[in-house]
Amino acid sequence: MRCWPWVSFCVSIDLRTGGEQGSDSECNLQSYFLEAASGGGAFRVPQLPHLTLIGNFEIHERDSLAGRLALPESPCGYTDSFLILQAYSRWGSALVDHLQGQYAFCIHDTLNRVVFACTDHLGSLPLFFAVTRRGVRLHVASDMVSMLRRFDGPIELNEATLAASVRPQDYLPPFGETFHRGIQCLREGHFFLAGPGQLSVTRYWRPSIRPELVPAKPEAAYETVRQLVERAVANRIGAKSKIAIGFSGGLDSSALAVVAAKYLRSRNQSLLALVGVNDPANSGVPDERSFAQQLDIENIELRFVSAAGQGPFDMLGDLRDLETSAGNPHSVYMPRSVTAAAEAWGSELVITGGFGEFTASAKARPLFLDLASHFQWEKLARELLRASLESGKSSLRLVASEIVHQVRPQPPGPLCCFTTPDFMRRNQPEAAESGPWGTDSRRMLLSQLTNWMGRAAMLKTAGPGRVLNSSRPFMDKNLLEFCLALPAHFKHHNGYNRYLVRGAFAKMLPDALAWRRGKMSFVPDYCFRYNAQIDIAKAFVNVIRKSDPVRDIIDVDRLKARLVPVKDPMKGDSDAFWTIPHTMRIIGFLRQFSGFRV
Repeated sequence: MRCWPWVSFCVSIDLRTGGEQGSDSECNLQSYFLEAASGGGAFRVPQLPHLTLIGNFEIHERDSLAGRLALPESPCGYTDSFLILQAYSRWGSALVDHLQGQYAFCIHDTLNRVVFACTDHLGSLPLFFAVTRRGVRLHVASDMVSMLRRFDGPIELNEATLAASVRPQDYLPPFGETFHRGIQCLREGHFFLAGPGQLSVTRYWRPSIRPELVPAKPEAAYETVRQLVERAVANRIGAKSKIAIGFSGGLDSSALAVVAAKYLRSRNQSLLALVGVNDPANSGVPDERSFAQQLDIENIELRFVSAAGQGPFDMLGDLRDLETSAGNPHSVYMPRSVTAAAEAWGSELVITGGFGEFTASAKARPLFLDLASHFQWEKLARELLRASLESGKSSLRLVASEIVHQVRPQPPGPLCCFTTPDFMRRNQPEAAESGPWGTDSRRMLLSQLTNWMGRAAMLKTAGPGRVLNSSRPFMDKNLLEFCLALPAHFKHHNGYNRYLVRGAFAKMLPDALAWRRGKMSFVPDYCFRYNAQIDIAKAFVNVIRKSDPVRDIIDVDRLKARLVPVKDPMKGDSDAFWTIPHTMRIIGFLRQFSGFRV
């Protein structure tokens, strides 16, 4: 049985009248809201007939919200949609100060003739909007495919955003813009109000360092992290019964697995752990299988997913996969296979360990300078000694290396596309923040988070939105605020980095998982798959003629020269992992625009 908890929709509103284009009746727009989403995606309550809600949402801490709304106790509780509409009725756009969870929704208010839309603090779910017909037609959509199907403006490439994807670690796309000109992504922590003759976008939250959250002792921090992760997992599982997790055997997914298993065990339910492993054709290549098997817990069922026969150039067989974005990862075949396995099992939720690097699994960088700035002299001496023994470098050299890293401009990140010089000259992206950050590791982490948010918003156009419910418990506002506040000496201990998650879950994890220092690639046999499909890629590129318009953007000759098998598949190279697959995806994406078709 398929379960599609998130719905796809696109609604269009005439800003002059508050109604659907060409209609004098508000009822038509209300009816469209109700028809726009499959699976009951639009909601109304009898007490508030002027409000209609449509979107995707999962509200957390619902009892607390109901209390602030002064609602009477209900034996069955209140639905998320009811709480959202009641909150909007009471607080208007200020409801965003009272909501927690994952959400991207809009409300049509016929009484005040406005449309309100918002995303959650961390932008867990996408929401797109566009204004056409000289500022009188508003489109709001849950995903880019739905937007493009209803969008009545010209479908044009946004070159500025595409240029920013060439070096995503170094460049930021224009704020809120997508790969399609004129279509905006409502960024994390934002809402907009639209009505006759007006549309205003407002930021209501941004991440910040809050020193008042820092406990006196590290042990208290580890306990708080554990409680926050457990609450985040419980909020996302809720009443769902069939839960799967994308399990890599790494520290983050291991912590989430034991937490989810503990929560489900209290309800006599099991957790399906799906482990991405090598293609059987590459059985001689080591993968994470042995580490995954260390998690021997009674109510965890382990299954291996090999994505046999798949690889980075699968998308070239059907360019419709690239209709909305060129930003899918090179190894997209593995998460798709994991999702397919979860769907076949009937899962209602797939948990993933993403975003841990900004919260419970954050590293302490710079470590030694941060310890010195917080007068942690004893710990500084101990950690320097350990690092010196492990690396063979003197303590002075280690400190000097951190100083240079903090004050010197950072080297460019990996090139993700072979673009032409002319294309980059006419599109000069905004540079991402790269320091200097000073001695405080929290400032560096906050800067990296800000840059990541810009890249994540740019890539939200990937996929049609009709996907199995996937959730990242580490992507939790309360967890993020707490972990951002903690200085380096909470995040590194006795030579171990990422100590927040280790200290919080070491007693729940096998030692082989809790104290492992390294991890293999998410797809260890990637370069073997790459070499197996190299002829498919060559055939795709060789038919590009000298007069092909994609050459205005893509350096096709350079791509052809680099399109060779990886000499050492066990080691790989940056071209195979990043530049070549991404360049091929961009070519496929460009074919969706009329000016680039041949």
